[in-house]
Amino acid sequence: MGVLMTVLVEVVDCMFGKPAAGVSVCLLQQVGDAWQQVATVVTDENGLAACRPAQPRRGRYRAAVSLDAYFTGLGVEPFQSLLEVTFRVFQAAEQVRLLVMVTPSSCCVYGAPTAAASRYEAAS
Repeated sequence: MGVLMTVLVEVVDCMFGKPAAGVSVCLLQQVGDAWQQVATVVTDENGLAACRPAQPRRGRYRAAVSLDAYFTGLGVEPFQSLLEVTFRVFQAAEQVRLLVMVTPSSCCVYGAPTAAASRYEAAS
């Protein structure tokens, strides 16, 4: 069996300086003009969610990161309740990593296929 596509989403809470555990991440794939849900995962204690579509293929994907329940659970009412990141997968067996750094009112996202990320790090 070949390598399965994985979209690894890491959510870091920059307000409290810790991994954001318990955050719901929904992975959607564009099919025609519509978006189809292909995986839903909750981040673990390290803030990681490994999304693995049952039928991976190249194309456009969207990771929807729900922040409401996480920040509300910490006693903070967030300005942003849902963060959506749309990206392309060029090969069905590609490994993609998204680093999502959040506060109740801001975010920063870094994303790349892991092979590309390794190439960038090696070139530095």
